[in-house]
Amino acid sequence: MKKRKILIAVILSAAFHAQAQKLSPNTSLMLNDWEAQKKEAVQKNGMNAPADRMVSAFISVDDSKVADELRKHGVTVRSVLGGVVTASLPISSINTIAAIDGVTNIQAGTEARLLMDNARADANVDACHTATESLGDYTGKGVVVGIVDNGFEYAHADFLKNNFTETRVARVWDQSATSGTAPEKYGYGAEYTTLTEMKLQRCDMSKTFHGTHVAGIAAGSDQSSKYYGVAPDADIVLVSFSSQNTSVIDGIKYVFDYAESVGKPCVVNISLGTHLGPHDGTSATDRALAELVGPGRIIVGAAGNEGATQVHASKTFKEGDTMMKTMIGFNDASAGAKTARIDIWSDKDAALKVKAVVVDTNDGSILAESSEVATDGAADMKYTFPDGCGVEGNVQMALQVDSHNDRPEVLALYRTSSFDNNRRIGLVVTGSEGSTVHMWNCDVTGNFLSEGKAGWTDGDANYTIAEIGGISPDVITAGSYNTKDSYQNFMGNVYDLNPEVVGNLGERSLFSSCGPTTDGRYKPDVAAPGCAIVSATSKYYQGFFPLTTVDKSSYNNDYYDVNMGTSMSSPFVAGTVALWLQANPTLTPADIRSILNASSRHDYNTGSADSCDRNKLGAGKIDAYAGLQIAAGKTGISDTQTDVQLFSITTDHNARTAQVMYAAKGNATLSIYTTTGQKVAAKKITASGQTVSLSQLSHGVYVFRLEQGGTAHTVKATL
Repeated sequence: MKKRKILIAVILSAAFHAQAQKLSPNTSLMLNDWEAQKKEAVQKNGMNAPADRMVSAFISVDDSKVADELRKHGVTVRSVLGGVVTASLPISSINTIAAIDGVTNIQAGTEARLLMDNARADANVDACHTATESLGDYTGKGVVVGIVDNGFEYAHADFLKNNFTETRVARVWDQSATSGTAPEKYGYGAEYTTLTEMKLQRCDMSKTFHGTHVAGIAAGSDQSSKYYGVAPDADIVLVSFSSQNTSVIDGIKYVFDYAESVGKPCVVNISLGTHLGPHDGTSATDRALAELVGPGRIIVGAAGNEGATQVHASKTFKEGDTMMKTMIGFNDASAGAKTARIDIWSDKDAALKVKAVVVDTNDGSILAESSEVATDGAADMKYTFPDGCGVEGNVQMALQVDSHNDRPEVLALYRTSSFDNNRRIGLVVTGSEGSTVHMWNCDVTGNFLSEGKAGWTDGDANYTIAEIGGISPDVITAGSYNTKDSYQNFMGNVYDLNPEVVGNLGERSLFSSCGPTTDGRYKPDVAAPGCAIVSATSKYYQGFFPLTTVDKSSYNNDYYDVNMGTSMSSPFVAGTVALWLQANPTLTPADIRSILNASSRHDYNTGSADSCDRNKLGAGKIDAYAGLQIAAGKTGISDTQTDVQLFSITTDHNARTAQVMYAAKGNATLSIYTTTGQKVAAKKITASGQTVSLSQLSHGVYVFRLEQGGTAHTVKATL
């Protein structure tokens, strides 16, 4: 009997451990907090237990059909992107959902943070806007630019057209709106589709103008001001996201869905980031992004603004040296409560042990230490700092071996109310010989430091490219360089930028985050103007004061102001990509990266193409016009195999000809249509390899339809 009970206990323990391994560390900590609140409420008379609440989450599944089973268990499924589902579920049901066959992981949504006159000229954007005999003018016409952000003034002059009487904003989705009609596919927030609705709603929020500024850089069109954007004729879709990475993914899909419905190529900007994640392209967010991109579907994101901040620390363990110790510092040195979230990742299949400590900074001695979480031990831990150690508060940790990269992760959450002088909280990490551990301060409100004590590790600014907008191999990541060293406001006051903080004119902005990724890829992909950029600002922003802005529109008291960061360089790249998509609507993320590698500029500040530091500047400084020339001369059409027939259509932009190749013998008919479906030409093809003249057609994007016998092939190409 005893033996049977022991066996059952072992089986139950194994089942619980397997289920726990399906919860990401941030999900485990969130669930532990909620259960602790329930327990406390039960123990205290008269207190109600915390209400069940809905949690936004990524649910990883081994088959997209598992989404149907999730719905049966009360999960609201929003987007199904291959093996990643964005969803809402009651916090009380997390363990039940984790136990469903086919569910491999649940990751509760985490916060996504919001990270042009001479800028346009410096990056050769103005040359794209100016009509030339060889190329024509490129202003983003026929392309959708999506902005997923916060702080939009929906009817700003920069987003209007035809003497400010019509809007260029095709859709708005405010995901946080509590009234109005939600987009049918998603079921939350409110959608606005007319200028009347947008004027009535005015804005999404007043705490920031970030989204207005970003959208103006990418696609502003108010030429009564010299601060209009890169793609002034593009259609615009605005998504005000509801704070978490899951809603960001829904927002991107919403933009792409709209672009597909109107048959236009699309680029989406996400000037957003976090440091919670493996930084290797395998996060749930990155796997969802991989499902969203494709020909004519491009995502551009910001590198991050931690290029001068020691939010990262790492160590490679060697024989006889398998321990790392570091202390946690805070930017705010004032007394009071402090919170730190530290995300720690080791290598695939490596052992990992982590414990929290309190340190005496006088000599580096450890005054208190918690128990460990470990790959071969406890997966969860909560520790209250003992009386007399000089720190009041507690720390929680959760460990998981991620099933998508086999890397162990520990998330440590510190909550402290006070520190004595000469006290620090810290971490002691133990790992396997030959493995490397990386950690990030996810709140970017502090850093890692040694306080000059032997055996303790300082932080650095390497590997600081942000998750969400930066790490994914399927996202084009923008770093920042400086195109201003001063600016003048509406009152005529001149403000100089501090070169010790941002760097000198023409240099990489010192705040621009640095690569590589933890799987060894270069990031960012390119550098673009990000310091300092004048663009549209929201007059509904709570800090708005017209006399301190930089410029004013001739319409409706709308204004322009200055901001800086990779949040600004990212929409500059997104707007440039819109120009390239106008020339070639089938470009893929790989095509964009190839164009950047072939066309980016180099100067004294970057060094040559061979010597340029790609983990700070990517391929170099973006050159919109040089890239446009490549995009316009590239069809983007690869050979297509349909059963046994092989065919291709190659256009020559300058000669305005098309060469048709096909495998089957016999005549064929080539018909050419505009993107709106109007037939403009038809040519008889008598043999594979024939080149036909289309000189009667203007430059642009056309649909080519090749018919032979009962078979037809249709592709888009640039002429």
